[in-house]
Amino acid sequence: MCPVRSPEFRFETTDSSQHRTYRQHGGAFCPFVFTMPKRFRLYFRFDRDLLRKLPKLAWETVLEVYRAVLDRDDVAPGMVAGIQTHGQLSNWHPHIHALVTDGAFTGDATFIPLPDDLSSTPFLKIWESKVFRLLLAEGRITEDVVDQMRSWKHSGFSVDSQAKAEDHPAYPRPRHADDQVQRARRRFRAGTGAADGRASHPLV
Repeated sequence: MCPVRSPEFRFETTDSSQHRTYRQHGGAFCPFVFTMPKRFRLYFRFDRDLLRKLPKLAWETVLEVYRAVLDRDDVAPGMVAGIQTHGQLSNWHPHIHALVTDGAFTGDATFIPLPDDLSSTPFLKIWESKVFRLLLAEGRITEDVVDQMRSWKHSGFSVDSQAKAEDHPAYPRPRHADDQVQRARRRFRAGTGAADGRASHPLV
């Protein structure tokens, strides 16, 4: 897992001689992306009630892994998840984006960080199992389909928890990116004919 540390994500917690507080830990969090095989995506396109169940499955996946790794049933991470319904090519591609704290909180708000070498494999196994169970319960697939897909080397499920720090707004963008934005704004303003040089478009 690859935590991103940002001054924008700070939570004050109770100090402890054994565990660092979340602020002392650096306010670390991990971006997650949960995806599913193409053959399952159509089930969620016309059934939004089914689609709304995916964030809960992602949360349960994270919670189970965190508790197993930390060997404690009384802890819980902080997590924000959202449904994304398209991919880079604007195709129908329902998946979940989430930000998760790089550790879990006890009942008295003590923060316990995760080990640095935790891989995404346990998340993937649980996520896959939960989506299978959901679609089985809804009558969308059969046990034969599950057995078939489990026999494949690549089932089509994925859980990506590798973050690129430079993609996060807490880190400065490359200078050339800002230059491109400024040039685009100048071109737009030049075509507006506004006396004060300001663009009236709400997105600029």
